[in-house]
Amino acid sequence: MTVLYLTCDYPYGPHEAFLTAEVSALRHLGLRLILVPRTPPRLAVHQDAARHADCTVRRPLLDGGIAASAAVMVLRHPWRVFRALALIVRSHRPSVVVRNLLVLPKALWCARLAQEEGVAHIHAQWALTTATMAMVAGEVAGIPWSFTAHRADIVANNLLALKVRRASWVRFISQSGLALAQGQGVRLAGNEAVVHMGVEMPCSPVSVPASGSHLVICPAMYLPVKGHRYLLDAVALLVARGVPIAVWLAGSGTDGLALHDAVAERGLGGIVHLKGPVPHNLLLGEYRSGRVAAVVLPSVDLGNGEHEGIPVALMEAMAHGLPVVGTKTGGISELLHDGAGLLVPPMDPEALADGIQRLLSDRALALETGRAGRCRIEEEFEIGSVARRLCQGMEVGFGRGS
Repeated sequence: MTVLYLTCDYPYGPHEAFLTAEVSALRHLGLRLILVPRTPPRLAVHQDAARHADCTVRRPLLDGGIAASAAVMVLRHPWRVFRALALIVRSHRPSVVVRNLLVLPKALWCARLAQEEGVAHIHAQWALTTATMAMVAGEVAGIPWSFTAHRADIVANNLLALKVRRASWVRFISQSGLALAQGQGVRLAGNEAVVHMGVEMPCSPVSVPASGSHLVICPAMYLPVKGHRYLLDAVALLVARGVPIAVWLAGSGTDGLALHDAVAERGLGGIVHLKGPVPHNLLLGEYRSGRVAAVVLPSVDLGNGEHEGIPVALMEAMAHGLPVVGTKTGGISELLHDGAGLLVPPMDPEALADGIQRLLSDRALALETGRAGRCRIEEEFEIGSVARRLCQGMEVGFGRGS
């Protein structure tokens, strides 16, 4: 079937590059995808996503063509448009109403595109304005629609309860996300499911270094929620203990300059290296090189739902058979339980240092943790099985209608 797949800006720029494996797997299963980014930036197609440029329709949020298509849909389906408009202005928060109205013309353009292309289902990533677009397009075109809710979009709560009721199917990427929605007062309608994000499985696991390498990689955006400062404190403790270690911080973000200063303040200039944004293929190549001893994500919970979901960054390392260390925050426990990785309390540099040291000093533990982690990914997060579950969810939605 043909699926209209709405994103924020994918396949442009780096922010949604994690969708590449999912889009590839859905197409591999035979779905005809039409990718529509809500607000495509003036950037080239992301390197990992270049293979999907052929199924992407790039249009701005508003231009003459968008406005003309919106007008056509108003004339063609005036009552449906009025009903959709009444839905998207229900919020008591003016800022939410304004955001939803801003995407209304493009949503109506999507409705016309869906009708013309024979779309059987509309799916949106994120529960915010992309889901608003899916709801409007589905209501006006008479096509079932669904959306994926992640984490921050649940907290922002743009008509979340309404969207859950109106959608044919709702995907949460973690149990913690589902619980977060319920904590927002969302009453589940029986059309929801937890379907994790998935990653591709390498054909064989990598070899954990026998000796001589103590390279630890933290693949994470330079943002407060990632907890880099606690990792730096943990590394300082390990250096004080005489543990040989080298650390790469692979990412980018608003905390970049502050992290440079923090590294200098702790005297870790020759040990911790801020690599900046490492291209995805190079990062995975590093995983395959046999030089990486462990992958670490020291995430924290900043309150108000600002915490990790289930990080793809850890999943990719685990798929390669690398041992990982994560914190008991957000959905990380769902990923690393039962020995699939080492779990430590957040904001606890000493516990983080102990976990890293255990993996660096005990190769048997590192090997067993890597094996258990790869097994967890193969059983629950392999992108092929994830894509099949998504197809099943959308087919159920198609059967229910809108």
